[in-house]
Amino acid sequence: MTETGRITLDLDMCFQDLQRSISRVNLFSCIGQNLELNSLPQTWLIRNEGGVDMGMNDPKPEEMPHILEGFQHFLQLYLVRDVIETFALALDEMFALLLLQGKTGAQGGSYLHELFSAEDHAEIAKFKQEGLVKDKNGKVNRLAERHGLELSEGSQQILKSFRDIRNCFAHTNGVVRATDGEECDDASKREFCWKVVHIWSENEDTGEQFPVESNKIVPAGLAVKMQIKEHRKQFFIGERLSFSPIESYKIAMSLRWIADEYLQKFRERQAA
Repeated sequence: MTETGRITLDLDMCFQDLQRSISRVNLFSCIGQNLELNSLPQTWLIRNEGGVDMGMNDPKPEEMPHILEGFQHFLQLYLVRDVIETFALALDEMFALLLLQGKTGAQGGSYLHELFSAEDHAEIAKFKQEGLVKDKNGKVNRLAERHGLELSEGSQQILKSFRDIRNCFAHTNGVVRATDGEECDDASKREFCWKVVHIWSENEDTGEQFPVESNKIVPAGLAVKMQIKEHRKQFFIGERLSFSPIESYKIAMSLRWIADEYLQKFRERQAA
């Protein structure tokens, strides 16, 4: 028998697809970096209305390395776009679930859709049409206004960068426009940001800091410290976006940390 009572919200479930997308970044970045040209198919079937087949026309020897480089380049762009769009879809799911706060009904995912009123459905439909973050009506703004889940300024700024990165992919084939990202000292460039983990060792008596190198033991007497900080990358206006595998991973993890920020703020509101 299905138990009826106050709906218990589990917002973690909203970000399950995001976690899968992050796993794809890790897996396919690794695969892509270890591919050889003979691993790629000779013919690519592009599933569109035209039914176009794309094939390699006997490239010259000097062109061969660029084919693999091009595949690796576009693989990273796909992974970055996928993780950004998956995050936006997670916000759609979270917004809808939050509308059930305080409602009572059958416990179980298959019954939840029956608890939404006509007004709820209208709100959900409108939210899905919103951009990720805007000056007024983006998804991030609506979650803050409607449900009190306001992100830090740093996280909002990072999501603006990701919004513009996604829009570059969707509207200009990855070419940076003068309105994308943020202004920087060089007027011919635009700047995008995401979060990174900064790790260093420190002499706690003197405060002197030292870099931590991979595969090297930190000397005795030094404490290892870690901080999440902002990283910035610049592109020329008119330049195509490009990301290394480690940058793709850092972008994906930035979204994971922002998701965790939402979850933490929700728990704090529940405990208040």
